[in-house]
Amino acid sequence: MTDQANNPNVDPEADAGTPEADAAETQETPTSKSAFEKFLYHQRRAAEEAVKALAGWIPPEVREHAQEAQKELMSSFKVLADSAAETIEYEINRMRNAAASGSSKSEDKGEGPSTTGKTKVKVEVS
Repeated sequence: MTDQANNPNVDPEADAGTPEADAAETQETPTSKSAFEKFLYHQRRAAEEAVKALAGWIPPEVREHAQEAQKELMSSFKVLADSAAETIEYEINRMRNAAASGSSKSEDKGEGPSTTGKTKVKVEVS
């Protein structure tokens, strides 16, 4: 027998001897469930049945195209994420190379980035 308390798809109120109980016995109906767990079970079942009802209204050809559209959408985001990762990796490597080659030059010459810029601005302090 399986763990009864962890199966949310089993009706916690199923009575023995009914068709629902016979089907639930294969899934092991838990004997003690909280009211909230029972509520969640029925909410989940209601959502599943609503999805089945809506799926019945959609022609199979439309469902196929919707699934393909979903796959293409996911593929497009994968390409976008891969491209962003490549760009970030390229920039990180470029910065590392610049820092490695720039640090040896600036140490030899005593030069570094300018902190004052090309122009000076007078500031009056009162």
